[in-house]
Amino acid sequence: MSIRSALLTTLALSMTLPAQGFLLTRVDGSQLPGQVVGLGAADAGRTMVFASSGGKVSVPWTEILGLQGPSPRVTAVVAVYLVGGDEFKGLIMGGDDEGETLDLQTAMGRLEIPLDRLRTVVFRTRAKTRSIDEFRLSKDDDFDEAVFLEAGRGLDVQGGEIDRLTDRGIYFARVGEDLARMFRFDSLVGLTIREGVGSEEPGSLSLITTAGDRLRVEILTAGPKQLRIRTEFGEKDVPYEQISALTHLAGPRRYLSDMKPVRIAEAGDDGGLDQTPLYSFQSDRTVSGGVLFAKRSPADGYLVVDGWTYGKGLGVHSRCELTYRVPPKMTKFYARVAVDDEVKALGIKGDADVMVRSGDTVLWSSKGLCCGQKPESLGVLAVTPGALLTHEVGFGKGLFPGDRVDWLSAVFLH
Repeated sequence: MSIRSALLTTLALSMTLPAQGFLLTRVDGSQLPGQVVGLGAADAGRTMVFASSGGKVSVPWTEILGLQGPSPRVTAVVAVYLVGGDEFKGLIMGGDDEGETLDLQTAMGRLEIPLDRLRTVVFRTRAKTRSIDEFRLSKDDDFDEAVFLEAGRGLDVQGGEIDRLTDRGIYFARVGEDLARMFRFDSLVGLTIREGVGSEEPGSLSLITTAGDRLRVEILTAGPKQLRIRTEFGEKDVPYEQISALTHLAGPRRYLSDMKPVRIAEAGDDGGLDQTPLYSFQSDRTVSGGVLFAKRSPADGYLVVDGWTYGKGLGVHSRCELTYRVPPKMTKFYARVAVDDEVKALGIKGDADVMVRSGDTVLWSSKGLCCGQKPESLGVLAVTPGALLTHEVGFGKGLFPGDRVDWLSAVFLH
């Protein structure tokens, strides 16, 4: 079997995992383990029918934050990031002759992705421990498209214009050259486009699959075995065992990961705030971004605690203080907090103290947060619109590289 055939087989197998249940998280902070049975209708609107040990319950759609499923297991060699936050893991099969699309084989099927939707493509086996932030163009670059090749400790950035893609590489015209030449995929670390465009109609839910795809969707139907969803690339059937997380984005809620902090204070190596941090905070990813220890932790940077995947949240490293202004009309705040499962690959537990405060008033705190513990719930905290809410992660009993803390499903509610 060729390497290419083996990769395609791996993609197919990644979508036939054993059936697993979910944690259904409600806006009141409670979690219910069980299985999705289907969708129902109620006088107040749509409901999700959920089967737990106590029997079937119909949960109003407006009361659901999301579903937590098993950790993604990313095996694909290419990661394709789109403008707006969607991403797919797969294998590039080529593109159209006009150079307007990328043809990607994923565990969800074959996708034709318009090039103007692209933000970055990373060849994971060659990128190794590089951060996704390294595949960005600076404001001083006088080109909007680039390929990245290995160059000693850094990256060789070659600007120009994408001509078209094939199943083996990309035809790319470098700045100052009239003709495009072939760059084989096995020589590239990544490519990027500065001026991409977002989806015209992003879905109201965020789906993360067990293969590591992240996309905005709408649910059309739900049965005892699968969801029927609509995406910008068409309708798809997704069996429940292929779902790692499903997060409800619409309605009177604002996730911290969709907001900009009004103040960021992160620690340097000596523990002082407002210095260059060991890791900067990440939105909807672990603080490492998943690039470090990827061979031992194939969850690829998704927020995973106690084996459950959370679609929204913040990844931070001690010491870190993030301050947000409570949005208008929002009177409640909910989150869970824990050390991310990726720390298990380090062979240490970490030790962090965490706190949420409004001004000088401590609303919630916990000490000695370590890897391997279940997430601690803050409950639903009362907050005041316009007030400043600070989320602090301190060092605990020492300076530990394992203090990789996740604020899970952190959200303001009406």
